[in-house]
Amino acid sequence: MNVSAFADDLLFFATTQWGLQRQVNTAVEFLARCNLRVNTSKSMTISIMIDGKNKRVKIVDPMICVGGIPVRSLKPGEQFRYLGVFFRPDGLLSYDPVAQISD
Repeated sequence: MNVSAFADDLLFFATTQWGLQRQVNTAVEFLARCNLRVNTSKSMTISIMIDGKNKRVKIVDPMICVGGIPVRSLKPGEQFRYLGVFFRPDGLLSYDPVAQISD
């Protein structure tokens, strides 16, 4: 699976920067044919690379663009919420069911 979609939210997954950029370009072209566009101010990327030599993960900026506009890359310590689950660039997830019920 390389894409997840719910309502007007899209998540793309790729193993390379080139692959992710290709998916984004394809989506942007399709959306344009439907008179829709990507809101780059609400878009972001997370790139997690495995550093096998040092047995850890690295967070890098994949430099993905939408129509020539760079998409913000999440930095260490930042997170985003998708369908009630918070994602972080270090690959960890957090879900607080009490907060979900309160919302």
